[in-house]
Amino acid sequence: MKEWLMSGDKINTVVVVLLVIWMGLAIHLWRLTRRVERLERGRG
Repeated sequence: MKEWLMSGDKINTVVVVLLVIWMGLAIHLWRLTRRVERLERGRG
């Protein structure tokens, strides 16, 4: 994997970094949504 990421074609590295960022954002939003829903149920 290291050879693939460090190859001359840097698009591989860019794609991996972008995927990690998008997955992190998706997980964060999913957890935040669950937390907000739990708070709304508690007040309702």
